[in-house]
Amino acid sequence: MPSSDGYQVEVFVYTPKSLKESKPVPAYVWAHGGGAVISEAKDYHKNCCVIAVNLNCVVFNVDFRNGPETKCPQNQKDYVAALKYVLQHGATYNVDTSKVCMAGISGGGWIVSGAANLLAKANELHKVKALFIHTGMLSNETSYLKREDLTVYERDWGNQDLVMSSIYLLLATDHAK
Repeated sequence: MPSSDGYQVEVFVYTPKSLKESKPVPAYVWAHGGGAVISEAKDYHKNCCVIAVNLNCVVFNVDFRNGPETKCPQNQKDYVAALKYVLQHGATYNVDTSKVCMAGISGGGWIVSGAANLLAKANELHKVKALFIHTGMLSNETSYLKREDLTVYERDWGNQDLVMSSIYLLLATDHAK
Protein backbone atom coordinates (compact mmCIF):
# COMPACT_ATOMS: atom_id res chain seq x y z
CA MET A 1 0.00 0.00 0.00
CA PRO A 2 1.27 3.52 -0.70
CA SER A 3 2.59 5.75 2.07
CA SER A 4 1.90 9.49 2.15
CA ASP A 5 4.75 10.14 -0.32
CA GLY A 6 3.80 7.31 -2.71
CA TYR A 7 6.36 4.78 -1.42
CA GLN A 8 4.95 1.23 -1.50
CA VAL A 9 5.02 -0.09 2.07
CA GLU A 10 5.36 -3.87 2.28
CA VAL A 11 3.19 -5.62 4.87
CA PHE A 12 3.29 -9.32 5.76
CA VAL A 13 0.01 -10.87 6.93
CA TYR A 14 -0.21 -13.85 9.32
CA THR A 15 -3.52 -15.66 9.84
CA PRO A 16 -3.70 -18.82 11.95
CA LYS A 17 -5.28 -21.72 10.03
CA SER A 18 -7.83 -22.09 12.83
CA LEU A 19 -9.26 -18.64 11.98
CA LYS A 20 -9.84 -19.19 8.25
CA GLU A 21 -13.52 -20.02 8.64
CA SER A 22 -14.30 -18.05 11.80
CA LYS A 23 -16.20 -14.84 12.47
CA PRO A 24 -14.19 -11.62 12.06
CA VAL A 25 -11.24 -11.44 14.46
CA PRO A 26 -9.02 -8.72 15.97
CA ALA A 27 -6.01 -7.31 14.11
CA TYR A 28 -2.56 -6.66 15.55
CA VAL A 29 -0.60 -4.16 13.44
CA TRP A 30 3.09 -4.74 14.28
CA ALA A 31 6.17 -2.52 14.00
CA HIS A 32 9.52 -4.33 14.16
CA GLY A 33 12.43 -3.40 16.40
CA GLY A 34 15.84 -2.16 15.41
CA GLY A 35 15.91 1.43 16.65
CA ALA A 36 14.17 2.56 13.44
CA VAL A 37 17.58 2.36 11.77
CA ILE A 38 18.24 -1.38 11.35
CA SER A 39 16.22 -4.57 10.98
CA GLU A 40 13.28 -5.34 8.70
CA ALA A 41 9.83 -6.80 9.06
CA LYS A 42 11.00 -10.13 7.62
CA ASP A 43 13.31 -10.53 10.64
CA TYR A 44 10.16 -10.90 12.77
CA HIS A 45 8.26 -13.61 10.83
CA LYS A 46 8.56 -16.16 13.65
CA ASN A 47 7.55 -13.61 16.30
CA CYS A 48 4.49 -12.58 14.31
CA CYS A 49 3.44 -16.21 13.77
CA VAL A 50 3.60 -16.81 17.53
CA ILE A 51 1.61 -13.62 18.22
CA ALA A 52 -1.07 -14.57 15.67
CA VAL A 53 -1.53 -18.08 17.10
CA ASN A 54 -1.36 -17.07 20.76
CA LEU A 55 -3.75 -14.13 20.40
CA ASN A 56 -6.08 -15.73 17.81
CA CYS A 57 -5.82 -12.70 15.58
CA VAL A 58 -4.52 -11.55 12.22
CA VAL A 59 -1.09 -9.93 12.47
CA PHE A 60 0.05 -7.28 9.99
CA ASN A 61 3.84 -6.87 10.06
CA VAL A 62 4.71 -3.44 8.64
CA ASP A 63 8.05 -2.97 6.89
CA PHE A 64 8.40 0.77 7.49
CA ARG A 65 11.49 2.55 6.13
CA ASN A 66 14.51 2.95 8.39
CA GLY A 67 16.69 5.99 9.01
CA PRO A 68 18.93 7.71 8.47
CA GLU A 69 17.90 7.49 4.80
CA THR A 70 14.26 8.07 5.74
CA LYS A 71 13.73 11.10 7.94
CA CYS A 72 11.17 11.19 10.71
CA PRO A 73 8.17 11.24 10.63
CA GLN A 74 8.04 9.50 7.24
CA ASN A 75 8.65 6.03 8.75
CA GLN A 76 5.80 6.71 11.18
CA LYS A 77 3.65 7.75 8.21
CA ASP A 78 4.53 4.43 6.54
CA TYR A 79 3.07 2.66 9.58
CA VAL A 80 -0.02 4.92 9.56
CA ALA A 81 -0.61 4.09 5.88
CA ALA A 82 -0.53 0.37 6.68
CA LEU A 83 -2.84 0.82 9.67
CA LYS A 84 -5.35 2.80 7.60
CA TYR A 85 -5.23 0.11 4.93
CA VAL A 86 -6.11 -2.51 7.54
CA LEU A 87 -8.99 -0.35 8.81
CA GLN A 88 -10.33 0.19 5.27
CA HIS A 89 -9.83 -3.36 3.95
CA GLY A 90 -10.27 -5.43 7.11
CA ALA A 91 -13.08 -7.52 5.64
CA THR A 92 -10.65 -8.85 3.02
CA TYR A 93 -8.63 -10.41 5.86
CA ASN A 94 -11.60 -11.39 8.06
CA VAL A 95 -10.73 -8.59 10.53
CA ASP A 96 -13.17 -6.92 12.90
CA THR A 97 -12.14 -3.31 12.33
CA SER A 98 -13.52 -2.28 15.73
CA LYS A 99 -10.78 -4.46 17.27
CA VAL A 100 -7.58 -3.19 15.66
CA CYS A 101 -4.56 -2.50 17.83
CA MET A 102 -1.17 -0.94 17.20
CA ALA A 103 1.94 -2.70 18.51
CA GLY A 104 5.69 -2.43 18.29
CA ILE A 105 8.88 -3.51 19.98
CA SER A 106 11.88 -1.29 20.78
CA GLY A 107 12.29 1.14 17.86
CA GLY A 108 8.94 -0.16 16.62
CA GLY A 109 7.45 1.08 19.90
CA TRP A 110 8.80 4.49 18.99
CA ILE A 111 7.26 4.17 15.50
CA VAL A 112 3.90 3.22 17.06
CA SER A 113 4.07 6.12 19.55
CA GLY A 114 4.77 8.59 16.76
CA ALA A 115 2.08 7.07 14.55
CA ALA A 116 -0.43 7.36 17.41
CA ASN A 117 0.55 11.02 17.75
CA LEU A 118 -0.03 11.59 14.03
CA LEU A 119 -3.42 9.87 14.28
CA ALA A 120 -4.36 11.93 17.35
CA LYS A 121 -3.48 15.17 15.54
CA ALA A 122 -5.71 14.07 12.63
CA ASN A 123 -8.49 13.13 15.11
CA GLU A 124 -8.33 9.48 13.95
CA LEU A 125 -6.89 7.71 16.98
CA HIS A 126 -10.40 6.69 18.10
CA LYS A 127 -10.36 4.07 15.31
CA VAL A 128 -7.77 2.05 17.26
CA LYS A 129 -8.73 -0.18 20.19
CA ALA A 130 -5.36 -0.31 21.98
CA LEU A 131 -1.62 0.32 21.81
CA PHE A 132 0.95 -2.26 22.88
CA ILE A 133 4.49 -0.91 23.21
CA HIS A 134 6.87 -3.74 24.04
CA THR A 135 10.13 -2.51 25.59
CA GLY A 136 9.69 0.73 23.72
CA MET A 137 12.70 2.79 22.69
CA LEU A 138 11.28 5.88 24.37
CA SER A 139 14.38 7.04 26.27
CA ASN A 140 17.94 6.05 27.07
CA GLU A 141 17.27 5.89 30.83
CA THR A 142 17.94 2.17 31.13
CA SER A 143 21.50 2.69 29.96
CA TYR A 144 22.14 4.47 33.26
CA LEU A 145 20.99 1.62 35.54
CA LYS A 146 23.64 0.26 37.85
CA ARG A 147 23.98 -3.51 38.10
CA GLU A 148 22.95 -3.41 41.77
CA ASP A 149 19.71 -1.65 40.76
CA LEU A 150 18.97 -4.41 38.24
CA THR A 151 19.55 -7.04 40.95
CA VAL A 152 16.84 -5.36 43.06
CA TYR A 153 14.43 -5.60 40.12
CA GLU A 154 15.30 -9.25 39.59
CA ARG A 155 14.71 -10.04 43.26
CA ASP A 156 11.41 -8.14 43.36
CA TRP A 157 9.95 -9.15 39.98
CA GLY A 158 11.63 -12.40 39.05
CA ASN A 159 13.80 -13.02 36.00
CA GLN A 160 10.92 -13.99 33.70
CA ASP A 161 9.38 -10.53 34.02
CA LEU A 162 12.56 -8.90 32.74
CA VAL A 163 12.48 -10.91 29.52
CA MET A 164 9.65 -8.81 28.09
CA SER A 165 8.40 -5.75 29.90
CA SER A 166 5.60 -3.95 28.13
CA ILE A 167 3.50 -0.85 28.31
CA TYR A 168 -0.15 -1.46 27.50
CA LEU A 169 -2.32 1.54 26.77
CA LEU A 170 -6.04 1.10 26.31
CA LEU A 171 -7.39 3.98 24.35
CA ALA A 172 -10.46 5.89 25.43
CA THR A 173 -12.69 5.16 22.47
CA ASP A 174 -16.39 4.67 22.07
CA HIS A 175 -15.94 0.95 21.35
CA ALA A 176 -13.33 0.26 24.07
CA LYS A 177 -16.00 -0.48 26.69
